[in-house]
Amino acid sequence: MQNCITCHGVDGKAQMAGATDLSVSTLTAEQSSAVITNGRNGMRSFSNELSKDEIDAVVKHIQTLRK
Repeated sequence: MQNCITCHGVDGKAQMAGATDLSVSTLTAEQSSAVITNGRNGMRSFSNELSKDEIDAVVKHIQTLRK
């Protein structure tokens, strides 16, 4: 939460600073994991801050935000 809500918001819909609306994301779990790990466009990489298990937990949370 501390890393994501600034741009994505609590519900994933904030779209601040060009962030994607996570509630309508069509990325697979693997693609989401790659974006979190490596960053994309304006989003920075979290590979040095989050463990693989933490990234997996974020991906699972993102999937709960989808409509």
